[in-house]
Amino acid sequence: FCEDVEDDSELTTVLVDFAGSILPSLATAMGGQKIIPYFKNFLPLIVPKEGRKRSERSLAAGTLAEICQAMKESIIPFAENMYSVFMRGIKDNSDEVISNSVYGLGVLIESSGPTLAPKYPEILGIL
Repeated sequence: FCEDVEDDSELTTVLVDFAGSILPSLATAMGGQKIIPYFKNFLPLIVPKEGRKRSERSLAAGTLAEICQAMKESIIPFAENMYSVFMRGIKDNSDEVISNSVYGLGVLIESSGPTLAPKYPEILGIL
């Protein structure tokens, strides 16, 4: 498989694509608490990186949004980190990245309960 991948950028895209296809389903099937140890390992690899192509950033933001939705309240330990990721995405220059990040932020707020309540004024101010 790795021989078919031309560079790190392509490998990252493939990894995020695979993660986006399987992690939300696994989180739903296993339950959010049981996937946490695995999510901790995948999270740094999925987080959209500056300098990546728009499609890669968009895919990463969308993948994280779906994972948040599947993990439900189990995402709470990651809420602050995910909040920063989505807020950074909202400031992206791509409408697609912004859209996925806004969706992700909404899912994160819904799943986190009152955890992010102190951030509500900031969220409302940026939208």
